[in-house]
Amino acid sequence: MTRRLPLLAGALAAALVLTACGSDAGGAAASARPAQTKVVVRAGDTAPFSLLGGHYRLSWVAEGCTAVTFELKQQDGSFEFRKEATMPRFSTILTSVPAGTFALSQVEASCPTWTATIERVGGS
Repeated sequence: MTRRLPLLAGALAAALVLTACGSDAGGAAASARPAQTKVVVRAGDTAPFSLLGGHYRLSWVAEGCTAVTFELKQQDGSFEFRKEATMPRFSTILTSVPAGTFALSQVEASCPTWTATIERVGGS
């Protein structure tokens, strides 16, 4: 019995530590995934995602749309990028994107269906 008591106390302490570390302190919801080098976002997706710092290509497909406006906003910093275009398929380069948690949206109401890909380029 004397051997089991320290073992039980250790297990209880470990459970308490894991519970405390897993608690949510509030604030902006962050992606549970590690930082990514490629993210695909579709119309209706609102989940934030993490990116490594560097240069990225934002490409999109928005067939049937006459205009798109993409907004990439950092949720844990001040980085913002906005791209307006009339091309249904195109790409652009984003430079010096800081590491962090981001959300991508397309704000033209006349374009309800689209897919965008954010992919890290070069050895940045």
